[in-house]
Amino acid sequence: MSEPVTQTARDTQPRTYKERRSGYVNRLYELGREVELQTPYRVAAARRTLARLRRSLVDDRFLPDAMAIAVEFDPPQGGRRDETEPWLLVAGLYALHPRQPLRGEQRLGLGGALSTYSTRDSVEARMRQLLSADWPTLRYRLRQAVQMLSGSDIALDYHALLADLVELHHAPAGGAKAHGVHLRWASDFQRAAHANRSNDDGDDRSDDTNDEAGASS
Repeated sequence: MSEPVTQTARDTQPRTYKERRSGYVNRLYELGREVELQTPYRVAAARRTLARLRRSLVDDRFLPDAMAIAVEFDPPQGGRRDETEPWLLVAGLYALHPRQPLRGEQRLGLGGALSTYSTRDSVEARMRQLLSADWPTLRYRLRQAVQMLSGSDIALDYHALLADLVELHHAPAGGAKAHGVHLRWASDFQRAAHANRSNDDGDDRSDDTNDEAGASS
C-alpha cells in the first residue's frame, strides 16, 4: 500500500498545465543562471546540459537529455493535449539563447525580441515566415530566429513562447487559435518597432537642440 501524499507534498506538486509549464521553463532558466556561477563544477555541468539540449534540435540521439528535464514536470501526454514536442523544442531553443535579462530589463516575447534586435527588412521578412509556417517548418524557422538573437543581449520570454507553441502545435492552420498567436507576435513586433522609431526620433531632436544651443552661444 502506497504512502498517502502529505499536504506539503501536494502543495509543491504542479497541478495545472500552466503550472507544469512554468516549473519546466523556470528549471531551464536555472541552467542559464548556473553558467554564470563561480562554482566550476556547476558551470561545467550546466554547459554540458545546454550543449546536449542544443543538439537535440537536430539530432534525435539527444532527445533523452531534454526529456530528462521535462519528465520532472510531467508534460501532458496523449491525444490532442500532448505537449511533449513543444516542451522539447523550447528546451533546445533556450539552449541556443539562454541570455538572462540585464538588470532592470524584462524578457520579451518573440515578436518584440525580433523587432528590438533589428527593424531591417530581412528581420521583418523572417517574422512573416514565422507567421506563415506550418509546424515542421516553424521548428526550423524558430531555430534560425533564436540563433540570430543569440548574439544579442535581448532576453527571450520562454514562458510565453512555450504557451504559444503549445497552441500552434495542435491548432488547425488558419484557425482561431493559430490566428491569435500570430496576431500577438505581429502586434509585439510592430509595437516594439514603433517604440524604437520613437526613441530614435527623440534622440535626433535632442541632438538638433544641442546643436542650436551651441550655435547661439
